[in-house]
Amino acid sequence: MSHWVRLWEDMPTDPKWRVIAARSSRPLTEVIALFVLMMTNAGLAKERGTLSGWDDEDAAAALGMKKEHVTAIIVAMQGKTLDGARLKGWSNRQCKREDGSAARMRLWRDRKSGKVVDLTPRK
Repeated sequence: MSHWVRLWEDMPTDPKWRVIAARSSRPLTEVIALFVLMMTNAGLAKERGTLSGWDDEDAAAALGMKKEHVTAIIVAMQGKTLDGARLKGWSNRQCKREDGSAARMRLWRDRKSGKVVDLTPRK
């Protein structure tokens, strides 16, 4: 099963990435790429929103970076996008749970069959 994470529409141009890039002396592209990798890691974590099982060396290998550059970016992210091993904005931007497709499929089948559509959620 795939797990999803959500990006906000101005995420790539958020000014905090430039601050983090300057603090870490790393290119903006590395900062954004690393954050996206962090989000996918946090989305798969048992406690969503945390960097459970995170390894700077593995992240560096995945993105073609040096480990010390990954570490420098993570240090620069503290207080801006990270609080220890937790992504700060996670609870505000991500779903509490994965939603199922049952309601969408029921609605699609009802429309396809010509039934009157009842939009009341089923329990």
